[in-house]
Amino acid sequence: MTIVLIDQHPVLRKGMALFLEASFKNLKIIQCDNLSAFHDFHKDENPSLIILGQAENGSGIDLNLIKTVRRRRPNAEMMIYSGDLQYHAAIAGLASGVKGYMLKRNPLEEFLTCINSVLAGRRYICREIMETLVDECLDLATEENMYGSLTDAEYTIADYLAKGLKTSEIARKIGRAESTVSYCKSNIFKKLGVKDVVHLKNAMMQTWS
Repeated sequence: MTIVLIDQHPVLRKGMALFLEASFKNLKIIQCDNLSAFHDFHKDENPSLIILGQAENGSGIDLNLIKTVRRRRPNAEMMIYSGDLQYHAAIAGLASGVKGYMLKRNPLEEFLTCINSVLAGRRYICREIMETLVDECLDLATEENMYGSLTDAEYTIADYLAKGLKTSEIARKIGRAESTVSYCKSNIFKKLGVKDVVHLKNAMMQTWS
């Protein structure tokens, strides 16, 4: 089995190489400073796994190059290990075809679990990234539930209110009595937990982006 180890820090590469050699038999390790060097100078190599080291400042990961390498070596799985928690970089990497994401501070046992999972074609994400991902999903679900509580008519009125229209103008646009629009406006404020049009606009702007 061949594993490619990409890291701009020689000491970290050496340490990871020793760990891999102690964990796998009949292992060939290719070490490079960056993914571009491997891609350019090891064209005949078809590794089972490419491990990418990401620096603390977020450098070292070229998403377009990851996609290119994945296309040319479809059998080579990829994982990233990063110096610190970079949630959006992790998600971007996973979307580009990376199967695993670890932090350099994670235990060696978990690194081995991640490597074996990725080699088996499964995704593995460290706990810190997974917790952030779950929090993001919960926030999104809460937001969707909040706006889902509005009827279609209420959402239309809320949208007009947030865009600065008066109740009389909205009434003319939707063909309803002004008193009906005012009643809906009161319901909208209660459902969304806002106290005025300014707060409503801030909430609605999230749905326009």
